[in-house]
Amino acid sequence: MDQLYLYVALIGVGFVLFALTRTKAKTVSQATGAPQQERELKMALDEFMNGLEEENARLLDSFTRLQVEYKQQFGTQQQQIEELIERVAELEGRLTEVETQPSSPPVPEPKVSTAPTTVSGFAFNEKYARVAELIRQGQTPEQIARFTGIGIGEIQMVIGLSEREES
Repeated sequence: MDQLYLYVALIGVGFVLFALTRTKAKTVSQATGAPQQERELKMALDEFMNGLEEENARLLDSFTRLQVEYKQQFGTQQQQIEELIERVAELEGRLTEVETQPSSPPVPEPKVSTAPTTVSGFAFNEKYARVAELIRQGQTPEQIARFTGIGIGEIQMVIGLSEREES
């Protein structure tokens, strides 16, 4: 048991010595380097704060620029929308005018005789006789093609034959 007290006493003395040497080292370092460390810490903190302020200023400028661009773009789009609305209203007005105007009567299909016609000994069938009749009435080949469903080449051939007959 005596040994136990001896070990406990030795451990206690070791702690006291350690504590005394530790506080001396701290007070020596604080006395010589404390103001310099404070200055370094203060400078680092000032640099950090200046960096934050610069970054905030850049972000604020970017945000302001984006806000101005957005307002301009929004204004342009609003103007385009208003122009489109006006155009739609104008076109709707024109459409109602066209709908309310009496429509012109449809062009009657010319009457064609169904009897075969001969041109210089060439007998036309009903289809070509109708083309010849429309030619005599002064219709254009495109109009005749629409009425009869015959190709323009065939119509021109009939026109050529009709001209030969007349001369």
